Amino acid sequence: MAKQILDTGTRYYQERAEQIPCYPDVPELLDELKQRGYRMGIVSSKRRFHVVKELQNKSLDILFDVIVAQEDTLQHKPHPDPLVLAAS
Repeated sequence: MAKQILDTGTRYYQERAEQIPCYPDVPELLDELKQRGYRMGIVSSKRRFHVVKELQNKSLDILFDVIVAQEDTLQHKPHPDPLVLAAS
């Protein structure tokens, strides 16, 4: 039953991932920060393939140096483990 729920949720998400909006001016801001030499990362409670797909859909994937996703740590936000991992 749990696998069926996860599969259904994953399929629903994947079918709608391209509809997730990006806030106005965020891509330009991120690009500017990257050009100025800032190292950037993402820490998400989402599974890695969801995070990567969202970034690729917005052509933002090349801007980030690190992505920490759900499967990367045993403890999740707001626990500090994912943030500590990204910073390391």
